[in-house]
Amino acid sequence: MPSAASTATNDSTTLRRVVITGIGVVSPLGNTLDASWEGLLAGRSGVAPIQQFDASGFPVTHAATVKNFDARGYARKRKAIKLMDRKIQLAIGAAAQAGQHAGLDEAAVDPTRLGSYIGTGLAAIAIEEFGDALYRGEIDDAADVSGFGTAS
Repeated sequence: MPSAASTATNDSTTLRRVVITGIGVVSPLGNTLDASWEGLLAGRSGVAPIQQFDASGFPVTHAATVKNFDARGYARKRKAIKLMDRKIQLAIGAAAQAGQHAGLDEAAVDPTRLGSYIGTGLAAIAIEEFGDALYRGEIDDAADVSGFGTAS
């Protein structure tokens, strides 16, 4: 079986070359690749008492939530953060880390040749909203939210 980094034809599907150059992680174990990896190796759990609201009246009082994450460290247009859902902020943080990890020079990268794979568990992230947030909120001068949450 060909690897993901090779080009081959399998029936009607053509596999294309893919190069993973950087990794970004925002998780309950840590807000960076190194912190998350260190937590995994140490056998730490990301589960802790819920801090976002008073959970004392609920049967579940603990969760694996991302702690101490500040999207302002990753967004080029800080005003766009106010318009983004937390899941989008976390995704932009991880994507920015992946770019940094890869050593990408943004001025030298053709944005039409760049991609990002986002893995999440039990979070409804609208990829269109992420793309709009990344493109309009990060690249353009003004953040346009008119298309957020609309079906295509």
